[in-house]
Amino acid sequence: MVHCPNCGKDNPDKQSFCFWCGRNLGTEAEYVEKIRKGDRLVLHNPHTDVLFAPFTADSDGGMNIEPGAWGGKFPAQVRVKWSNITVINRASRKFGFLRKRRYCKCDLSTDEFSKIMKEAKLNKPLSNMMSHKKLY
Repeated sequence: MVHCPNCGKDNPDKQSFCFWCGRNLGTEAEYVEKIRKGDRLVLHNPHTDVLFAPFTADSDGGMNIEPGAWGGKFPAQVRVKWSNITVINRASRKFGFLRKRRYCKCDLSTDEFSKIMKEAKLNKPLSNMMSHKKLY
């Protein structure tokens, strides 16, 4: 079963759209399944416009790696590790290319990632955040 992150209803595996609300269920999964162990990643919440960077993929991306993560609402997942995380507020104002992507940021170009990392170096990392093997 695939859990819809929009309405919370379960849908049959491999269904492209939520039967209940019509949300595209394939978008996040398609991007996340392209992630390979060792890839450098960022996490952008488009609702709060906060970006966290950088992460390193500690697994290939996939579905339901940790079924209980976030209450099961987000089945497209990847294990990550990090040492220093920088928080960038109002990220889409600083990086216009984020406005073009509504959900998954797995398709940043090398230049876009470099711009984010340059800004991250200007911000103070979260010093009291411990290094973790996974995020959920």
